[in-house]
Amino acid sequence: TRLGLGETRPDGSIVLVHGGGKVVGVSVDEVRDVQLMGTDRIELSSADQSRGGIVRGIGHLDDSTIVILLDMQSIVTQVLL
Repeated sequence: TRLGLGETRPDGSIVLVHGGGKVVGVSVDEVRDVQLMGTDRIELSSADQSRGGIVRGIGHLDDSTIVILLDMQSIVTQVLL
């Protein structure tokens, strides 16, 4: 609704995120898994966060599986502006 798409019902899931002093729901296509990751498994992004970068880093789940870690607070803040 905030993006001007009208009132819609998401086909996927809603992820709750703390951002801008509020709790907001972010519609996502799919949530496959939720895991805690130790800092030893995360390569931090060298992108400048002050310029609106939304990639926090790359996570290594095991020797062959990687995931992109998004900065959800940054995404929510940009949408709420």
